[in-house]
Amino acid sequence: STKKALPENKKTDFFVKEKLNVSPEKKQAKTKPSIATDRAEEKARKQCIRIKLEELNVPKGIEKLNPANVSRNSFAHTTTLPPKQEFIFEEKFKHKCKCGSADSLPCCARAKRWIDLVYGNKGHSFNYQSHKKIYEDLLKLPRSKSSKEEEAQIKKDVNRTFPLTEYFRDFGEGQRLLERVLVAYSKYDPNIGYVQGMNFLVGAFLYHSSEVIAFWLFVAVLEDYELREVFLPGLPGLYKHTQILDLLVLENLHSIYKHFCENYIKVEMFATEWLFTLFCSVLKIDYIGNFFDMFFVDSWIFFYKFCITLLRIHERDILKSRELSEMMAPIKNELTHSHSKSTASYWGILKSVPVLGNIINIPASSMNWLHIITLSQGEIINEKYVKGLLSKYDLENHRFNFSKINQY
Repeated sequence: STKKALPENKKTDFFVKEKLNVSPEKKQAKTKPSIATDRAEEKARKQCIRIKLEELNVPKGIEKLNPANVSRNSFAHTTTLPPKQEFIFEEKFKHKCKCGSADSLPCCARAKRWIDLVYGNKGHSFNYQSHKKIYEDLLKLPRSKSSKEEEAQIKKDVNRTFPLTEYFRDFGEGQRLLERVLVAYSKYDPNIGYVQGMNFLVGAFLYHSSEVIAFWLFVAVLEDYELREVFLPGLPGLYKHTQILDLLVLENLHSIYKHFCENYIKVEMFATEWLFTLFCSVLKIDYIGNFFDMFFVDSWIFFYKFCITLLRIHERDILKSRELSEMMAPIKNELTHSHSKSTASYWGILKSVPVLGNIINIPASSMNWLHIITLSQGEIINEKYVKGLLSKYDLENHRFNFSKINQY
């Protein structure tokens, strides 16, 4: 049977797959076996990685650390320093960002804090040489027919990643390393492989670190922070986070929620790209590090706060719009051009920003993404309830198990 095409004004961006048009019945039927199989294969894959790490003598037993007490020196004891003669690869690492150098790893000081936070919370240190060996072994794995097709798509998307950032231009080192990391991950997790959006995440980490560190930071975001659910067949994570965001808009931005309902606007129409890239395709590359400083500590709570702040900033423009294109422009079009030369109009509308009941006057000439990241930390949401929603979402049936979250 022929699929019914969506009206032009209800099409989502290129990150939304065709599976969004599947009916709930078919969606559930498709998702159940794929997720069940995926979990079994994921368990086996993680067991292989665990065995490999044990063979390489990765140290264990370090006490779990509290993310609330993060500081530059909080995790200084958790990173294993290889012998000095083994630092051949690290010496080739060149800084692209302005975050300062890390003494013991080929990355900036900011990326080292991210690594220490992630692996400190796992209860063991990050052994660079061990993880580097696994990464190199992944790159040596033979290509399958499907992986060749993925690599062709990766090559296309590499050219579209941070096009105005010099490091990622003209088929240089940045593009070469970006392609290598994406190919390595497609072999590391063949059940997902490569999905558009991953290129911006990996590119953001490469801006702060070597390819090995970037790879394992990317793995941590997908596995430890559960972004992997967004890329699973059927996109269960996308439905989970857009539903939570929809509830938060209802609770915190009543006028916008009502306006969206009256004009048939769904959250996934503008938030899908935010989710697939964690705003890496939206933020200017120099400020992505500030976003991840908060995300690695507060996880999805910060992501939701950031979304609410963006909508709150654009509330006036949203409410005065009646056409879909006009309504979406301030919250989508202007933001997604942050890697082009057309950002002036976006900052121009932020001269007077209503946040948390106060008017914050910031000259357009001095406004930047750091202001918005800072403002989002002041957003007030019911964090306990949101954590309950995150933990009780049924990925197979695309719904919340409300009987288990009433306690929140």
